[in-house]
Amino acid sequence: MHDNIGSQLSYISNHIDWLVEAPGTFSPAEEKKKLADVSDTAKNLITDLRETIWAMNRESVAAEEFADQLKSFLLAQFTIHPKIETTIAEDIQSNFVLSPIEALNIFRICQEAIANAIKHADAEKVGLQIQATTGNNLLIHISDNGKGFIRREHYSGHYGLENMVKRAAETGTTLDIFSAPGKGTIVTISKNGTPVNPKNKI
Repeated sequence: MHDNIGSQLSYISNHIDWLVEAPGTFSPAEEKKKLADVSDTAKNLITDLRETIWAMNRESVAAEEFADQLKSFLLAQFTIHPKIETTIAEDIQSNFVLSPIEALNIFRICQEAIANAIKHADAEKVGLQIQATTGNNLLIHISDNGKGFIRREHYSGHYGLENMVKRAAETGTTLDIFSAPGKGTIVTISKNGTPVNPKNKI
């Protein structure tokens, strides 16, 4: 949590320093681009803080509330990218409860998976499935029909994927990533249960 906020604040500070300390170095177009980047980062930071407060202000987060928060995030993203088709399936059968840290880390894993589908996969379709089963398991399945990538054992240098793996390990969550060039990507997240079957890919 602190690493994410700190990196965004450093990004904002560095861009402002460049513009203040080196006047005339950048063209008007470059200055406009950097200011737009700072504005976008500041907005993302505000959103991250709101999501952090949402989780940390609670003693626990119920599966239904978590699902609502995740669905709201997904729908907000595709309001910005209306050409991407979105499907959501939800099956909440139990009162599964997450701790605030678990909820926030799993939420961040899902955010990264969705952001990757939008920014890097060139996906036309993105699907989200959320289950809270009677066996007190939480299962999340995020799939896209994008360009995919070569699956590796480790993701050194790919900070988004590295952070997903790290967050999963810190919360005792099972994270599986299925992908291949030209065949899209499936991310399954399982807390206390069996991962979602990847054959259900979009």
